[in-house]
Amino acid sequence: MYEAIVITENKYLVWILEFSLSSFKFKIFKPRDLSLLNKISPRLLMIDFPSTFPDSVSIQNILKITSCPIMLIDSTKQQNISDTINALKNEVGHLQDDITLDKQTTFILRPGLIFDIANHCILNGKEKVPLSTIEFKLLYYLVISKEPITSDKLIDYLDTTGPAVLYVYIKKIRGKIEEKPYEPKILINERGRGYLLKSMEKNAFQEINL
Repeated sequence: MYEAIVITENKYLVWILEFSLSSFKFKIFKPRDLSLLNKISPRLLMIDFPSTFPDSVSIQNILKITSCPIMLIDSTKQQNISDTINALKNEVGHLQDDITLDKQTTFILRPGLIFDIANHCILNGKEKVPLSTIEFKLLYYLVISKEPITSDKLIDYLDTTGPAVLYVYIKKIRGKIEEKPYEPKILINERGRGYLLKSMEKNAFQEINL
C-alpha cells in the first residue's frame, strides 16, 4: 500500500483517485493543515494547483517542510486527472495487477456502446461522448449496483437538491446511452423500486490497457 497525501478542496478528485488507484491509500489534507506535513512521511504528496493555492508562496512553504515527491494536478481539468492516474499506474508497474473486478476500466452497455470508466466518457463506436462529474458518478453507481436504487438514495449520493434535478441528469444520461431515450431499455425505472441499469455486462467488467 502506497500512502499519499492530497491537498485539495475537491472531494471528487480524491474519490476518482481512490477508485482508479487501488494500491494507493489517499488522505485528504486541507491547506490549513500544512503544518502537519512535517509529522508524517507519505510516499507522494499531490497538490491540487492552482485551485487550492492562488499563488506560489504556499508551494514554497511546502517544500520547506517535506522531502517527499510532489505532484501538481489541476482538478478543474478532467484530462489532467486522467493523465495523472495513467502516469501513476505506469510508475508503479504492479498497480495494474491489483485491479479487481469492481475496478475494471470499461463496461459494455450495448453493442458498440461502452462506458469508459478510466476516461470518464461513453464510447459510441469511434465517438467519445464526455460525461460531467455528476453524470459519471450517477452512471457508475448504477453500474456497480445489483439492485434498483431509489430516487432518495441517488439524491443523497449525488448531493442534489431533489427529484427534479435528479431526473435532469437521468435524462441527460439516457440521451447519451439509449438508442431511443424516450423509450429507455438500459437505464430504466422499476415502479416502486427505483432506477436500474440493464446491459450486456451487468455482472462483469472488461479490462483494457490504457
